[in-house]
Amino acid sequence: MNETSLTLLERIQSAGSDQDWHLLEELYQPLLQAWAKRFQVQSDDVADLTQDVLVTVLRELPNFSHNGHPGAFRNWLRTILLNRVRNHWRQSKRQRAGEAVHQELQELEDDTSALSQLWSEEHDRYLLQELLKSVRDDFSSQTWQAFQQTAIENKSPQQVAEELAISANSVMVAKSRVLSKLREKARGMLDL
Repeated sequence: MNETSLTLLERIQSAGSDQDWHLLEELYQPLLQAWAKRFQVQSDDVADLTQDVLVTVLRELPNFSHNGHPGAFRNWLRTILLNRVRNHWRQSKRQRAGEAVHQELQELEDDTSALSQLWSEEHDRYLLQELLKSVRDDFSSQTWQAFQQTAIENKSPQQVAEELAISANSVMVAKSRVLSKLREKARGMLDL
């Protein structure tokens, strides 16, 4: 398997470069912080808790074994977040977690719960947004508009072609080019 086909996780597990680790950290920090706040972690503790989650990921990643199912890393990360939040509340001397926080933590633990589904949806949506941002500047405005309107807004190629004053074939080529770049980039990131 060559270097470009390895996912970010595999690269970190095998070589552990600082650049790959920082990419993972930058990618996940905002999502983890938002979820820490959801569990009423005080704002001055959010950064520490998030760092604790990421340190745990770094420490445990060599033992992580992807089961081949989509979302394996996402679910593993959810479990680490859940355990770190519970530890935070057990060790907190300033404030105790309310009953609502305990109930939400129990709900997040259940793979089939609405909160676990929300975690999965937010995780995937967040990664998709980050992925789209990461390739946006690689394309002209017209190419991006053609892609966005057909792939995201579900407009027909003919309708987009009329709006952009280009051929329907050009719309399909633009969409294909962006999708190809997204697949390439996603392969290098995580188990999307």
